[in-house]
Amino acid sequence: MIWIGSILLFLVCHFMYGFSSKFMVDSIGIQQGFETRWDTVAQAPYAVNTKRRILATYDDGRSMALKTRYAVDKQLGGIMFWQLMDDRHHAGLLDTIFLNK
Repeated sequence: MIWIGSILLFLVCHFMYGFSSKFMVDSIGIQQGFETRWDTVAQAPYAVNTKRRILATYDDGRSMALKTRYAVDKQLGGIMFWQLMDDRHHAGLLDTIFLNK
């Protein structure tokens, strides 16, 4: 991202690979050189590895709860998410959706 005055420009990037939320710590954890941050606009976490110049975006329990509550408060017809098979079997993001509906 580049700020020019009050305008934020996004740089072109490319998709390298995905990771399973079941094994997120193994993929984008501190041991792999990532630092977790919070995007206050998107209300979602992201991880950055500055040495390798990698940005990873994802949802966690906090962001999924906020998104679920938003959908309920706005009386939206539902929510969509990717890769149910990559969710944890217990205490995963689907459980968070269920608890916040």
